[in-house]
Amino acid sequence: MGKKEKATNSGKNPKKSGGLWRSKTLGFFFAAIQAIVTCVFAALLLYLDIVPAKILIPVIFLLVLFLGYDIFSQFSKKFRTSGKIIAIIVTIVLIIGSFLLLKTNQLFKGISGSNTKTDVIAVYVLKDDPAQTLGDVADYQFGILSTIDRENTDNTVSKINTTVGKEIAITEYNDMISLADALLNGEVQTIILNSAFVDTIADDDEHLNFAELIREVESVSYTTVIEDTGVSNVTTDPFTIYISGIDVYGDISTTSRSDVNILATINPKTKQVALISTPRDYYVQTTVSGGAYDKLTHAGIYGVDCSMGTLAALYDLDVQYYFRVNFTGFEKVIDALGGVTVDSDFAFTTYHGGYAIQQGLNEMDGKKALGFARERYAFSDGDRQRGRNQMKVIKAVIDKASSPAVINNFSALVDSVSGSFETNLSSDEISSLIKMEINDMASWNVVQYSVNGFGDSKTTYSAPNSHAYVMQPDESTVEVAKQLQQQVLRGETISDPATAPAGDTN
Repeated sequence: MGKKEKATNSGKNPKKSGGLWRSKTLGFFFAAIQAIVTCVFAALLLYLDIVPAKILIPVIFLLVLFLGYDIFSQFSKKFRTSGKIIAIIVTIVLIIGSFLLLKTNQLFKGISGSNTKTDVIAVYVLKDDPAQTLGDVADYQFGILSTIDRENTDNTVSKINTTVGKEIAITEYNDMISLADALLNGEVQTIILNSAFVDTIADDDEHLNFAELIREVESVSYTTVIEDTGVSNVTTDPFTIYISGIDVYGDISTTSRSDVNILATINPKTKQVALISTPRDYYVQTTVSGGAYDKLTHAGIYGVDCSMGTLAALYDLDVQYYFRVNFTGFEKVIDALGGVTVDSDFAFTTYHGGYAIQQGLNEMDGKKALGFARERYAFSDGDRQRGRNQMKVIKAVIDKASSPAVINNFSALVDSVSGSFETNLSSDEISSLIKMEINDMASWNVVQYSVNGFGDSKTTYSAPNSHAYVMQPDESTVEVAKQLQQQVLRGETISDPATAPAGDTN
């Protein structure tokens, strides 16, 4: 009796027989989860529209094939275990894939479709002034600029009058330096100024520490829509994108000087790209100066559209798109990538951060790469070498972002981009470019070129009553850049102009 009972219990013990693991019910449960995750993954692929049909159709077919096997395998004791294992593996892979696709969608939405600029107009007093609120400065004498950024200034004055319940006393000044001096010398006790102009005042040798001498009491932000200048189809039509590195931390949409000024002229059909770097101190006519000359970097304080239009006029071409990054984003992205490897032409120590750079390959985190990209004092070629170094860092970031290692840090990379980058390319345009690249898997011919010039001391539109260092353009190098851009636009193959005479890039 005891032996019979033992045998009977042994035959019914699910733990010993593996009954639960081998049951069809568990297998169908795994298959159901797999089916749900498969549908979510496929829906995300279709929604993002970044995978060409020649890849998308086989992928979906393979997923359906896996699902079919995992379902029908449960009707056979021989294949039930393999079906469950495959279902678990495929489900885990698709969950990870769906997460990455959601992150990609977050990335597209976070940086794309920007069509506005933000001006921050602030009320400043001297740093040691006791005033803390607008009410405290209501009886002060206010200084304002008479013409530059007058619309934003007048709107701010109106808001202040409403807030303090009276009309404030105003003195007008023709330029930023005179306005700054009026505050420093006590002619006025407070000034109303676009925050982007503070660094422009600090460009003047006698006002290098101006930002450290003042304090903000209140500020108002104004948002302006930028005109859409995009092409009809970025996968077939040549276009130019302005890459701008702005010298601020924080909100990417705030107007600011642009220390990185690179035009990328791209022909998606011929896979040709001309990267043209223009020094920040280039002495040019801006779109807001009425024919007066200014530093290129100052164009940024009037908005990214001013920088785009100024460079478009310099090179006689249309600039349809922009891509902006601030210092915050620059550091975050490189750190999220796990650092980058940059090839330096020289050994030097950076002014910002005091980082030792060796000639040749250097491993850099975000702060070190930023110090490298901002350096100009260590080179006899000054700002021109800085422009070359900035393109080296861009290339290093592209190389790292194109490597399989990016998958390990993809989530952190997407999070780092939020709020630090912006472009007026739409999410659909970005998707179509990625889809085109995946479909073609073609190599691109990228040529880099930096225009040249010579140092000079001139007045500028933004500071007409003081002299500042500027770079007078070398027109022969500007002509080389123009020819490179036009060759790309015409669909011609371009070559490195480094050894070609000015004006001859063939």
